[in-house]
Amino acid sequence: MSIRRAGVAVLGGLFLVVLTANSSRSQVISPWPATPNSPVNVANLDALLANKQYMQLGLLLKQVSLSEMLLSVKWQNDNIIAGKSAMLGFSYTYDLWRAVVSMPDEKSRPFKSMAVQTLLYTYQIVVLDGVKCEDASAPANRVNQVFSTFPDVWKHVSALTDDERAKIVDTVLGLEKSTAPKRGNDDFLCLGGVAQLNSSISTGAAAKDGKSVPGIPGRTIDVMVDPNYRPNFVNRDVWEPKQAALRATMQATLKQVLDRYKAFADKTRATP
Repeated sequence: MSIRRAGVAVLGGLFLVVLTANSSRSQVISPWPATPNSPVNVANLDALLANKQYMQLGLLLKQVSLSEMLLSVKWQNDNIIAGKSAMLGFSYTYDLWRAVVSMPDEKSRPFKSMAVQTLLYTYQIVVLDGVKCEDASAPANRVNQVFSTFPDVWKHVSALTDDERAKIVDTVLGLEKSTAPKRGNDDFLCLGGVAQLNSSISTGAAAKDGKSVPGIPGRTIDVMVDPNYRPNFVNRDVWEPKQAALRATMQATLKQVLDRYKAFADKTRATP
């Protein structure tokens, strides 16, 4: 089923994407998949999220077709609002941009703006909740992923007006305030750092020769991560004042992020 039109509903500070089918009348796609073997199975998604199987969850969400995306997107949206893992900010952004690909340009703008908003919110959560991780290198890697994984999303910032950028910042700040009491320790933020690598090596995780990196001498070894590794978190009296200090300057930080991408785009266009 091809996707032709889209409606947008505001839901708890994020946006629920309501895709409609290509037909003579606008129809909302059924919120339940037609086939029992569809990747969109809420029980499966809930179980993977609860068991912190982030890689498997991400792969499952990517298997969802555009014609079945409504339930998947709603599930992600609901769990983001409920303060669940920051991993969902990445997957939600990915799905928003997938929807853009199938739309004519005039219909895609709201979805592109929603993707910017979701990614900016995800960045905010990584920064604020990353201070809970004992291994600071892990959330630092997540910050890098926010900015490196979705270059096309950030490029859209240049198409936003000053007022639109300001509204996105206000919405993102409001959503963080509402989810703050619900957000606990998030393993996703604290995985993928030096501590997990060291744990994988010390537990004898499988290793193999990797591809050599041009310009870097020596042997490259790929180490399989320890699937049983669980990150450590610092005590509340350690992370809470750090988080409060970051939150106090967050409005300026988010504005600076968007302004930087806008200025870069303007400079690029001005270069002959």
